[in-house]
Amino acid sequence: LRVDDSSGQASSGIFELSFLDRLMISTARIADFTVGAPTDSIFLGSGGAPPYEWGLSDGMLPDGITIDQEGILSGVPTVAGISEFVLALTDSTDSVVKKNFSLNVVENLILATQSIPAAVNGKNYSFEFTASGGSEPYTWSLSSGSLPEGMFFSPIAN
Repeated sequence: LRVDDSSGQASSGIFELSFLDRLMISTARIADFTVGAPTDSIFLGSGGAPPYEWGLSDGMLPDGITIDQEGILSGVPTVAGISEFVLALTDSTDSVVKKNFSLNVVENLILATQSIPAAVNGKNYSFEFTASGGSEPYTWSLSSGSLPEGMFFSPIAN
């Protein structure tokens, strides 16, 4: 590029134009965290001009959870519940993109059923086990043994 002024002076320079992909937060969702369980999850960004810097833009993280500048969400959650927050991703050109997230902290999974009623030979039998905590939907399976002939087990229930 060259520039000339009215008195005949000139100056020039060579410039290179770079094209960057649009800066974006690639992480779509966060898996549930469990109360009292140490955990971490990393957010992913793409495009723009690395290095990236992550930060909380709005909302609050669950008690016991933090996010660092590298986008690692970590800690030990202390209370069950849903937290909604906005994360900001900044690149080296100070471009910023933000995205809303929801983080569900669940209680530990507990098999709530303590016993099952007896079955009577020759009569239909149905029983639904119950659980609480954890992340629904639940998938049920036999951990050992087998069912008596003629009985079956449905692995999916409420």
